[in-house]
Amino acid sequence: MENIYSKNDERSTVSSPWMSLCSLDSGDGNPQSPKIPDWVIKVLQQSKRTLVATRTDKKSISQLCPLFLEKAIKQFGEVNDIVRRKDGTMLIEAKDNTQAEKLQSINAIGDCEIKISLSTAQNTCKAIVYDSDMIHWDKEKLLESLADQGVTEIHNVKTSPRNNIHPNRSRNAERTSTPTFIVTFNRPTPPQHLKVGWLTIPTKEYVPEPIRCFQCQRYGHFRTSCKSTAICSRCSEPEHRPGPCKQDYKCINCEGSHSAAWKGCPVYKEELEIRKIGHRFKIPLLAVKKIYKSY
Repeated sequence: MENIYSKNDERSTVSSPWMSLCSLDSGDGNPQSPKIPDWVIKVLQQSKRTLVATRTDKKSISQLCPLFLEKAIKQFGEVNDIVRRKDGTMLIEAKDNTQAEKLQSINAIGDCEIKISLSTAQNTCKAIVYDSDMIHWDKEKLLESLADQGVTEIHNVKTSPRNNIHPNRSRNAERTSTPTFIVTFNRPTPPQHLKVGWLTIPTKEYVPEPIRCFQCQRYGHFRTSCKSTAICSRCSEPEHRPGPCKQDYKCINCEGSHSAAWKGCPVYKEELEIRKIGHRFKIPLLAVKKIYKSY
């Protein structure tokens, strides 16, 4: 897989959370400080300047008049960016850490109570564990017993039978449990292992797969919200079901000679690296992607 360092050849050595998450070996057994590309350094610098605004009544903050929102925010100066999100929250990028701290003091817009804070992801994390016997354990009892280790949720990854001719049918088929579990913790970083009775189960960093639309084959959204024309994942032409496509491969994302679903696609790799950095440093993906695209 293409390394994130390939984004920019100019590298710097910095002290950051990155140090605790990766290291390089000099070849003689002595670890060296990792070389951090400029775009990742910028992500780290921005990590404490990206805020999320929410309403305490759980309604969409976008329903508030943008004039009042702007007035409340601008009392602390101009911000770099404000973005509405589909989940009803608002992403605010402050100019610096001082401004970010001041913005977090805003608790109301008119009669509406709001909260501006670092993303809740700052205090949570996920990890992957593999254990085939775990499928048979009582989930509620397991959650209760792991609460003192910070576990708040356990999700079993399930798969559907593959059906290349009728993919819609395969997605609606009965899903089968796998030995893979995604565990959520109420802490910034996951432990190296879970202790379940006498068992010690190692954990692995969780990075969700990039989202690819099965309608237009582009990344970043689901088919349910796509308004584009349906595209064949094999040849990039307008979809021509029924029956499997026999045209030459052409990826709609990079125009390479492969399917849009191929995980070796350079665009897929780019999306995956953006997600790795976003989840590793608890920064909204939209903010990470904006920095990545600017380099």
